[in-house]
Amino acid sequence: SSDVCSSDLNAMTEMQNIFDTVQDPLLILGADLTVKGASRSFYETFQLCPDETQNQSIYQLSEKQWDTPQFRTLLSEAIQGEKEIRDLEITLTVPEIQQKTWLVSARKLNIARPNSPDILLALKDISERIQIENSLRAMNAELQQLRSELEKRVAERTEELKKSEEFLKQAIRVGGFGLFDYDQIHERVYWSEEQRSILGSELKDFYMFSDFADRIYPEDRERVLSEVYKAFDPKGSGDMAIEHRIVLPNGNIRWVSHRAQAFFQGEGD
Repeated sequence: SSDVCSSDLNAMTEMQNIFDTVQDPLLILGADLTVKGASRSFYETFQLCPDETQNQSIYQLSEKQWDTPQFRTLLSEAIQGEKEIRDLEITLTVPEIQQKTWLVSARKLNIARPNSPDILLALKDISERIQIENSLRAMNAELQQLRSELEKRVAERTEELKKSEEFLKQAIRVGGFGLFDYDQIHERVYWSEEQRSILGSELKDFYMFSDFADRIYPEDRERVLSEVYKAFDPKGSGDMAIEHRIVLPNGNIRWVSHRAQAFFQGEGD
C-alpha cells in the first residue's frame, strides 16, 4: 500500500541522514548484494557518486576491487548468519592515495524491509595503525638484534670486554640504552650519559647505590632490590632482568627495563 511505501521511504531517508553524520564509510546492500545506499563519507572517500553505485552489485564497483574470495565469504556469512560479522581486515585502493587497510563489519538490517533484509557495511580506516605497527616491528627486530649482540659480549671474558668497551658504548648509545657498572665493594654505581638521562640525574661520575634505590618507585622497591641481591649470590647465574618504575626529580613516573650480569672473582663473597 502507499502507506507502507511511504513508511519505508521515511525509514530509508532517516537512515540516510544518520549515515551522513558518520565519518567512516557506510554502505547498505540489498539481499542481492546491490548497493541501496551509502554515506557521504563513502562517496567522498572512493570518489564515487550515487548514480554510479545505486542498484549496482558491490562486486562491480571501483574496477571490481571488492570482488575477492575473502569479501565474498564475509557477505555470505552476513546474509545467512544471525550474528554480526566484525573486523575483517581488507585492502582497498582509494583514488589518488593508493592502497589503504580497512576493518570491515557487516550485519543484517530489518528496519525497512523485514521480509528482505538489507546488509549494513561499515569500514574503518586502520592504515595509520598498520603503518605504526610495522614500524614498531622493524624497530623491535633491530632492538632484539642489538640486545643479542650485547648479551653475547657480556658473556665473554672480562679482558675481551675491556678491549671492546668503546665499541660497546657506541652500540648502546645508538640503541638508546643506559649502561651502568655497580661496584659492590665500594657501593658505587658508574653511569653512562644515556643512563643518567633515563634516570633524570645530574652529570656526576658516580652515585652511591642508595641514590639509585631512592629513585625506584616505592611499590616496586622491595621487588627490585630483591632481584639485585639475588644476582649477587655466587651460587646463582648472576643475571638479572626486571621491569619497574622510577620517580624522576620532577615527580614524573617512568617505566624502565633492566638487564644485568654479575661477575665474580672466585674469592670470598
